[in-house]
Amino acid sequence: MQIDFESSRLSEKERYFREFSVWPVHSDFNTEEWLSNFLDDERSVAERLLTNFVYFNERMTDALSTAE
Repeated sequence: MQIDFESSRLSEKERYFREFSVWPVHSDFNTEEWLSNFLDDERSVAERLLTNFVYFNERMTDALSTAE
């Protein structure tokens, strides 16, 4: 069985980012629902975009803007 590297990387990133509250809760940011908007031949590009997506939650943004 061949493992899709991009999908496994995305899955791992999502798990860690949600665990550490970097990404919003699943109900506010549903990656599966977002990915379902793409056709099968577009899916690998969409997964790559999501894998490289950077999100700064409010707490992180506040810390960035007040850091000296």
